[in-house]
Amino acid sequence: MAKLNEKKIVAGSLITLGILFSIIAAITDCSAGGADNYAHFNIARWAFRYPHLFLDHWGKPLFTTLVSPFTQIGFYGARIFNILGGLLTAWICYLLAVKWKYQKAWLVPAFVIFAPMYFVLMFSGMTEILFSLVLMLAILLFFYDRFILSAVVISFIILVRSEGFIFLPVFFAAFALKRKFFAIPFLFFGFVFFSLIGWLYYYHDFWWLIDKLPYVGGQGGIYGSGTWYHFLVKMPEYLDFFILVFFLVGIFYWLKQWYTSSLNINSVAFYRLLVLAGCFWGYLLAHSYVWWRGEMSLGLVRVMAGVTPIAGLLALAGWNWFERLIGNKVFKIFFLVASLLLVVIPGVLRYKSAFQSDPIAVVVNRVIDWLHETDNFRHHLIVHDPYIAFAAKVDAWDQQKLQYGFSDVNQPELGMPDSSVFIWDAHFSQNEGRIAESKILENPGYELLAYFEPEIPIKVLNGYDYCILVFRKVQAKSKDNFQILEELKSKMKSANLKYAEYFDFETSMPEKVNDTFRKFSTDSATNHYYQLGGDCEFSPSVLLTGQHLKISNQLVVNVSFDFRMEETFAKSEALMVFSVEKDDKSYYYLGEDILQFQKITDHWNRADFSFTMPTQVEPDTKVKLYIWDIPKKKFKVDNFRVTVYCGESSK
Repeated sequence: MAKLNEKKIVAGSLITLGILFSIIAAITDCSAGGADNYAHFNIARWAFRYPHLFLDHWGKPLFTTLVSPFTQIGFYGARIFNILGGLLTAWICYLLAVKWKYQKAWLVPAFVIFAPMYFVLMFSGMTEILFSLVLMLAILLFFYDRFILSAVVISFIILVRSEGFIFLPVFFAAFALKRKFFAIPFLFFGFVFFSLIGWLYYYHDFWWLIDKLPYVGGQGGIYGSGTWYHFLVKMPEYLDFFILVFFLVGIFYWLKQWYTSSLNINSVAFYRLLVLAGCFWGYLLAHSYVWWRGEMSLGLVRVMAGVTPIAGLLALAGWNWFERLIGNKVFKIFFLVASLLLVVIPGVLRYKSAFQSDPIAVVVNRVIDWLHETDNFRHHLIVHDPYIAFAAKVDAWDQQKLQYGFSDVNQPELGMPDSSVFIWDAHFSQNEGRIAESKILENPGYELLAYFEPEIPIKVLNGYDYCILVFRKVQAKSKDNFQILEELKSKMKSANLKYAEYFDFETSMPEKVNDTFRKFSTDSATNHYYQLGGDCEFSPSVLLTGQHLKISNQLVVNVSFDFRMEETFAKSEALMVFSVEKDDKSYYYLGEDILQFQKITDHWNRADFSFTMPTQVEPDTKVKLYIWDIPKKKFKVDNFRVTVYCGESSK
């Protein structure tokens, strides 16, 4: 049994961390979880006004019920809830380590709290932290022989995250092998409890937890797919390398202990493997399967935070085993200090960018400001992004003010009052809302008012470039929306144009263009072009330096040109090169395939590229842009244009 003073020190340390983390939460943002943060907040914040939200399936009833009192003080309250939940989970893991008589049991809270993904999600409004707390509490009760209570607790985990049902067969097997059959029916307690409430109060369907499942996989879903080993190779992202190594050592150690006990299925070693390792690997394999099959998964590694406390316990077991092999006391102290540093520092720093403003949220806030400035905020708003209600500081469920999506996405104009404002975004509207950009631009009932994009281009779900289009519901458009959009983009770019360089090859430029490869032909729109191939491997290059403009990570470089391939090129044989260099050495390089723009063979085609600078730009950086004809096949280029914009877009 751990000494009383150790327990007090651990408890005091966790309280101190709680105070420190609360201060950090008060002075930082948290983009971990993205807009889902605010979707959960919107549900919990307004649940007391709209009680049916306590039963919102997507929001998760148990999570909503527990977090809702905290959200009454704002999003900060939701973050405090998760900080408390994470620290309490770490305390439970410590109690288990004490029960199993591990040396340095006080280390396990560090292995739990500072697992990188777990650490950052403690500062979010997401469900993974409560999910881990429910799981670890059920495990603690199991190993303290409180079997019925353990079954009751784990039965509620599906009301925090739906995939929690994966754990129920593990606990079922554990109860059955221990011959604690009286506990098994209580594995369904949470399901029955909330099913009855939903049936009697709101849904009038006992099976609403199944029938109203909000996730759609397969052909009708928005989810992607990938390799079956995705969550395995991503382990360093949610455990970091040090915890991962000792987690694997810990599994081997537990297997060794079970083997030493003659593979006794009644031993503690066996049940540790069954319940803890079984829950971890069962959860990982289930997520791997649905991602591989393309069913209801986005491949987000943050979901693994729900079971990382198990990894922390196993890492402590592996660490203890390894530490016992070190004979020298000085080396033991060095190993202990190094371990703490290798856990805490990477855990804090790996996702430090998540404590900054989300660039998408920055765009939404600009939209809200614009709505107020132009007096459009007074109109009925139609949105898909849950962050908009949060940013606008309005009742997220006041249907007189705010509406989520349309009853008929094929005819979004139906039933909408004139002058309603539709805020279309490239993430939620395009995916969950199922309204493509071209579809709403073509709709005669909506007129485009404004266009917004992030300072640095962002790819969102399914590869779309993030932007927001603001429309007004009208009886008849006065102008074509596509034309309005081009005018808005042109105006935005003109306001932020910093540098431009253009080669039409009509005139001789000895310092830039080698006349040997400048050719004349009537098939070129402007008579002269530049001939690649043969002795010419590279096009004329554009070199951007501090003499032209301030080189920073805010720059966006657009390159366009006409081209005609006179021979057959394979993939990635003709590249548009974007090279960021210092002292004539590239430290950031992109080679984009030009072949993707060849729509018609043996004909002139148009290529358009957009490049963004790396996040970290070194002093005295230069940027070089050129076409690289790797196999030196015949390839004509004309109207080579480079334009550089500052990402600080105007409204």
